[in-house]
Amino acid sequence: MFIYGGLDALRNPGPKVPNAEAVTDELADRIDQLPDDTEALIRANGALQVGAGVCLATNTFARPAAAALAASLVPTTAAGHRFWESDSEATRVQQTIHFLKNVGLLGGLIIAAMDTEGEPGVAWRAQHAIEHSKLLADHQKEVADLTAEVAKAKTESKAAESRVKAAEAAADTRVKAAQTKAAVIATAKQARRDAKLAAKAGRGLSRVVGLAGRTARAAVPPY
Repeated sequence: MFIYGGLDALRNPGPKVPNAEAVTDELADRIDQLPDDTEALIRANGALQVGAGVCLATNTFARPAAAALAASLVPTTAAGHRFWESDSEATRVQQTIHFLKNVGLLGGLIIAAMDTEGEPGVAWRAQHAIEHSKLLADHQKEVADLTAEVAKAKTESKAAESRVKAAEAAADTRVKAAQTKAAVIATAKQARRDAKLAAKAGRGLSRVVGLAGRTARAAVPPY
């Protein structure tokens, strides 16, 4: 249907211009970049339908082709099957049937555009990429937190090691001071003992000298 209708639009766009202008004029008012040549727009739409129809029929880029056909079918239906404007009951019924037929085709094209044939779709891949990014970010945060904790533990360990070394140095200093004080005290005690012994020896010597003097006086005869 799309290939046939697209070829007809390419070859003979003239009869379609009056109906198409109801849509193209309104679009031209809203979209400045859209050309005013209605026949050119009909041919462009026909070329799109032929190309996308061939791709869909041959399953070549089927999903983008179905999406393109769905997009082209909307203005085609709005321009070619305006049943609400028909004065004839028979024409209104006929155009209503064509309109509903195109709506059914539009639904089929939307399904074809979303059909991934069992493979991950763009939406799933995008959601999966977002979830993967979140998991990766959480993992990186955990790694950063663990790294910070390890660095903090190392810092605390170094600080504790420094405190231990400082305590050991202070203890060594106190031990050495205590040893020096003990040596001084021992030297002082020894000096006092030596002094006592010297004093005792001096008293003994004095007695010996006194005894010797008395002995000498006794040995010398009086005159």
